Amino acid sequence: MIILGIDPGMAILGYGVIESLNYDMKLLDYGAVTTSSAMDTPKRLLKIFVSMEELIQKYSPDA
Repeated sequence: MIILGIDPGMAILGYGVIESLNYDMKLLDYGAVTTSSAMDTPKRLLKIFVSMEELIQKYSPDA
């Protein structure tokens, strides 16, 4: 099972992707999506959306 965890935020959104197999866990990816407060809100939301969409397409999380 692949799990995508998200720590939401507009300025900094953190994420982690793990794979769970029979009580063992393996870290697949982690990082942050950052947006500047100088950006318009719609542009900030678009950047977050596109970044999350890319992660979902790359890892196809189950949860």
